[in-house]
Amino acid sequence: MVEDIAPSADKTTVFEEITETKWCERCKNMVSSTSEKALPGSDIGLNAVIEMAYLWVMCALSLPKIQALFIDFKTLRLSSAGISRIMIRLSGILQPVYEEILNDVKQGTKIWADETGWRVKGKLWWLWIFANERSASYWPDRTRGGRWWSACSVRCSSAS
Repeated sequence: MVEDIAPSADKTTVFEEITETKWCERCKNMVSSTSEKALPGSDIGLNAVIEMAYLWVMCALSLPKIQALFIDFKTLRLSSAGISRIMIRLSGILQPVYEEILNDVKQGTKIWADETGWRVKGKLWWLWIFANERSASYWPDRTRGGRWWSACSVRCSSAS
């Protein structure tokens, strides 16, 4: 048995979707149709957004490296600033999921905590993790203690 990865596409697949905008008599606003292939108001498809997020979060690739990968292997031309805007927008969309995970961690019968050093632009930061049997919450901070604990107590009290 031989498994392989399909060769990269020679060009990006472009889908043309026509959105309709109509006046709604009930809410008295202009209402537009939406696409299931992209985030609202975006011209970058969901598959590309998910792959960018995976490369950034799980593979810890920098935005310029993600940009180069998409240009070289996906033939999708994006700026690193454009990728950054997509990730910021995605983080806003996923904020309720983050809050749900944080609440789940706080509800655990046992909560484990740990921190590890983490380089950010050559400077030492700390990546904290709080986890229970089901969920984990990560928190990057410039300090190993002190200020972080006060930020955590504010964050945890506002989440409950």
